[in-house]
Amino acid sequence: MFYRGLNKNVFYCMQRMTVMLMGILCLNSCGSSPKKVEATFHSGHIGGGGYIIGIVQNPDKPEVMYAKSDVGGVFRSTNGGRSWQAVNDGMERTFHHFVRSLIMDPKDPDILYRASGELRAHTTWGAIHKTEDGGDTWTLLTDTVDFFGTGPTRMCGELLAVHPQNSNII
Repeated sequence: MFYRGLNKNVFYCMQRMTVMLMGILCLNSCGSSPKKVEATFHSGHIGGGGYIIGIVQNPDKPEVMYAKSDVGGVFRSTNGGRSWQAVNDGMERTFHHFVRSLIMDPKDPDILYRASGELRAHTTWGAIHKTEDGGDTWTLLTDTVDFFGTGPTRMCGELLAVHPQNSNII
C-alpha cells in the first residue's frame, strides 16, 4: 500500500482533502459550460519551489488572492490569479518561507497573519507574522511557536483563526 509509512491521522487527513478536492472539481464542472481563460505563465525566480497549499481571497476585491506555499512563502495576485508575485518583505529567516497557515482578518482584508516554521534535527522553529497593507510588509508577532510548514500535515487545515467578533484575538 502506498500510504504504509504514513501516520494514520496523516493518511485520513490526506484522504479527506482528496474527497473535498474531488467534490469541488465536480461542483465547478457540473452544470456549467467550459470557459476559455487567457493566462500567461511566468516562472517565479524565488530560489525554490514547493506546493501551493492554500489560497485566501479578499471578499471585498475578489481579484485579490493570496497563496501560501510550503517553502516559497506567500504570493499575491491582483488580477484574479492570472499572475502572482511573492510578498515576503521582512521575512529574514529561511523558515519564514515555510508557511503553514495564512488567514485574513474578516473585518479588514488587508490584515493577514502567516504562521511559518521548520522542523530539523529534532528542533522546531516557528513564527507568526502580520501584515496590515495586504502583504507589502510583514511584522514579526512572535517566534515562540513550535509548528512547521513542511511535512505530511501541511495540507491538513489552518493553525490560526481570527475571532469573528474581536480581531484582536488570534
